[in-house]
Order: sequence, then structure tokens, then C-alpha cells
Amino acid sequence: MKLFIKLYRYRLPLKEIVRLKGEKQHFRDGLLLKATDGHRHIGWGEIVPLVGFSRENFEEALVQAEKLKYRLDSSKVPDNLEELSGGFEKWLGQYEIASSVRCGLETAILNLIADGQGVPLVRLLSDQYVTSIKVNALLSGTPDDIIAQARLLPEQGYETVKLKLGGRSVEDDINLTAAVRKILGDNISLRLDANRAWEIDEALEFGHEVAPYQIEYIEEPLRDSSRLKKFHEATGMNIALDESLPETTPERLEKLPGVTALILKPTLLGGFEITRRFITRACALGMKSVISAAFESSIGLAALAHLAGTISFEDSAHGLDTLKFFEDDILTEPVEIKQGKIDLDRLPHPSESNMKNITEIDR
Repeated sequence: MKLFIKLYRYRLPLKEIVRLKGEKQHFRDGLLLKATDGHRHIGWGEIVPLVGFSRENFEEALVQAEKLKYRLDSSKVPDNLEELSGGFEKWLGQYEIASSVRCGLETAILNLIADGQGVPLVRLLSDQYVTSIKVNALLSGTPDDIIAQARLLPEQGYETVKLKLGGRSVEDDINLTAAVRKILGDNISLRLDANRAWEIDEALEFGHEVAPYQIEYIEEPLRDSSRLKKFHEATGMNIALDESLPETTPERLEKLPGVTALILKPTLLGGFEITRRFITRACALGMKSVISAAFESSIGLAALAHLAGTISFEDSAHGLDTLKFFEDDILTEPVEIKQGKIDLDRLPHPSESNMKNITEIDR
């Protein structure tokens, strides 16, 4: 199959200012990669570095994407890339590709292959899959905002909620966690995300105080991840790894006391192929895999939902509740979450006829 590539850029306004590693974000700037086979089959991928988390910025990603377009346009796509067993690395490993660019390119190619075979992406990626995935609701903002959001969740059908912590005092985070648990009751699972906010003494104080609140796990509580073992042994809290993962490889990942889940963001890890390796490794170590968004538009979010559909037999909720932060989207009918779930059979099929807010890059 021959590959033809077009690039587009977009800027989507956010409903409110989003702080990422202390930097205020008013817009989300990203790229779309359209892959075709020269006939009627099309695959879309999204390249969208996350400020404060991605090593590359938007301009660096743009330069790389344009170089790849020049190198790969009219080239032959290798066979069996959908197996995610090393084919992408063999093909693309010769280039130095940033994680977000690699993710967008892989996603576009996989969607192109799925379109050519006439199957949904989830079916292309695995013979075993589900067509409805659970999503954990995301609570963030001021304490008043969080309380107001939490009160709406039980009637919205969510079974799992994630609360963002850090950026305020430990005492305030303890009180907020207690308030959210009281609102949610005992039947909704509560996850916490500290984004490496605390020193060990702060984390220990927090962990001891929230012990009664039935926390499923806390993501990255410590600035110094080498002390996670001490934190777990002292508090008994389960831990999920997130920011630690781009700093390692799946093969180097070892079982750590108390680490029960991996939060997998393909945009930050470098695509679906390496994410699949992390999933395999997590399974071998007895950990849960949670697919998580990095503020993608509906294009990227739909692809992540399909990937989540290949591992949702664990009955776990995935971190895809991020479109609510956007004032607008690329698709005229964005991805929807209903009763706490995304129905893969109802995901939109992107085409220029149902897309907006994009501009082709032709240079």
C-alpha cells in the first residue's frame, strides 16, 4: 500500500484557563495528519504535544511532521503494522521522532489500515475487544468547582471518579478528598492524582488522613519517585504510575510494592506500539492498564477509546473525560460520554465534510 500524507493545524479555545505545570493555557494547538492510499481509504491521526509534559513543543512537532511528510509521502507502508509487534519501530526507528509526532503518525496509519479492511480500529487491533468502555469522570479546578461537579456525577452514571490534587495545601486536599467521598457515597470508586506535588512528609500526612475514604489508588504522589515504596509501606495506599513511564521502557519496568496500575498516555509515550508493550508488561506484573488522554480533540480521543476497548476486560474505567475543557472541537459531532461510557460503535468517522477549525499546511 502506498502512503500519501497531508497535514493540517488547528487551535481550539479552552472554556477556562488550564494550568499545566504552572503554565496557563488558553488554547490547544495541534496538528492533524491525514493518511490515504491514493484511493478512497483514509486514516486520521493527531499530533498534540502537552505543555509541561511532552519533551517537544508545538513548533518542534510541526517541523518534524513536515519532514516526515516529505520523507514518507508516496512511500510503501510495511505489512502487518497493526500487530503492534515491532513493525513501526523497524520502519520508523531510523528517524528521531518525538513522542507526539510518532503517536499521530501511527494512529493515522492504523486508521488507514482499518478503513482499508472495512473494520473499526478496535477490531483491527485485537480479536478480543469490547464496544463500550467506562470512563472515569475528572474533577479539577477550585474546591467549589469540584464540589459542584461531584454533586452531578452520581446521576450521570459514572462508576469511577478521579480527583486532581496538588496546588493547594495538604490540609485543603485532605478536606477536599473527604468532601468528595461524602458526596459520591461508597458505590463510586475514587482515584486521586497528585502529579508529583508532594515531598515525602506531605504525602505521608495526606495518606494517613485519607485512609478511611476507600481510595482505589493515587497517581504519582511524590516528587521523588524513588520513595514510593516507603510511601506505600507507611500508608497502605495503592499507587499508579504516570509521569514515571516516559522515563523508562516497558522492559525495565519492575513490580514495586503498592503499584497496582499504569496510566498510559500514548501521546506522551510515543504511540500505540510502545503503549501495547506497556500493557503487556503490566499484565505480566499483575497491574491494571488505564488508557488516558492528554487533552486531544475528538480525533485523538476516538483512537484512544478504540485502544481502551482492547483491554477493558478488566472492567476498568479509562481517563478520557477531557473534551469538557474545550470550547469547541474539530468534529461537528464530538465524541460523547453517556452514562459514564463511550460507545465505540457510535464514534464519529472523520472526513473533511464533518470537520471544522482546521487549516491545511501546504508548503
